[in-house]
Amino acid sequence: MPKKLSQADQQMYDRIFQQNRDWADGKTKHDRMFFKEHFKDQDPQFLYIGCSDSRVSIGDLTGMDIGEIFVHRNIANVVSLEDENIMAVLQYGVEILKIKHIVVSGHHGCGGIEAANSGKHFGRMDSWLDKIREVRFKNKEVLDSIRDHSLQNDMLAEMNVIAQCEKLLEVDFIRDSYFEKGYPMVHAWVYDMRTGLLHDMEFDMDGCLEKLK
Repeated sequence: MPKKLSQADQQMYDRIFQQNRDWADGKTKHDRMFFKEHFKDQDPQFLYIGCSDSRVSIGDLTGMDIGEIFVHRNIANVVSLEDENIMAVLQYGVEILKIKHIVVSGHHGCGGIEAANSGKHFGRMDSWLDKIREVRFKNKEVLDSIRDHSLQNDMLAEMNVIAQCEKLLEVDFIRDSYFEKGYPMVHAWVYDMRTGLLHDMEFDMDGCLEKLK
């Protein structure tokens, strides 16, 4: 027989479904056709590549509604060109949804960044963290000059966002679409959990593309 949850765990589990019903009721209270209209199609302008951290919910942070942001999340918002998951998301977003903006968004206080910067090993996570360690190695001199480890992690999080944006520009169908249509544009954001605010890192997409020629 399935293991029975404790009363507290069962209440927490049930609360998710109750909150879902409340949310759905709230949507249809103001617009009876809300879900039927969204069921027909999606036309998001943004593809958001963010961290899996439970404290970072892009819809809540931006006030955007369902259907407005196409989302992919992983540990420390890494763009791995060997990962079929993210490559499928990118191709679907660019070629099918005709996304206008791709955002890579990191955040201060990121556990993945902290792990990659700790010098420790984490078993099966290591191959993923190695992608962040590469960013750390390339910026070792600057990072090592920051004595406060928390601030060092924050700086690495920002450097990692820029590095992942640069990775996006190695993808042929992203470059081809941009040169032909002017989109998608690639953006680098960082979320500061201490303030709740997003910051645009003003990624120089054209400058980066020029270097790739």
